[in-house]
Amino acid sequence: MYRNILIATDLLPTSGPALREGLRLARSQGATVAVLYVIEVWMVERQWFTRVSQGDIAFHKDFLAREEEAVSRELSAQIDRARSDQPLDVDTLVRQGRAPDEIAAVAAQRGCDLIVIGTRGRSETLGSVAEQVVRIAGRPVLVIPADPPR
Repeated sequence: MYRNILIATDLLPTSGPALREGLRLARSQGATVAVLYVIEVWMVERQWFTRVSQGDIAFHKDFLAREEEAVSRELSAQIDRARSDQPLDVDTLVRQGRAPDEIAAVAAQRGCDLIVIGTRGRSETLGSVAEQVVRIAGRPVLVIPADPPR
């Protein structure tokens, strides 16, 4: 039985099945649930390669703040649609960084006993983010294909 579930999403339509299944599972288990979106931050990782002006850094910070606000609104909207009119308290989280690392870190920080993540299913292997999460999370990961079998 799961008590604390983390659902990772990229907000694309292909992640809808994972979001719906994660919420359904949380509801059926009486688990707490959080939904996480990670804004991939590449500029900070690359700053040591080149000089970056203070203006560039300010622009980047402003851009990320606006991106985080927009993502939060979309995340809430997708959760509302996926709940299918059944009440469930959901924490929404937006982080910045490298997606697999942030997903694993948030799961560890929150003491999650399950991570639910989708994969686009474009090949026979897991998606790169889903595969990396499975490798580094140190806890069960439920991978839901974009088009689950019926």
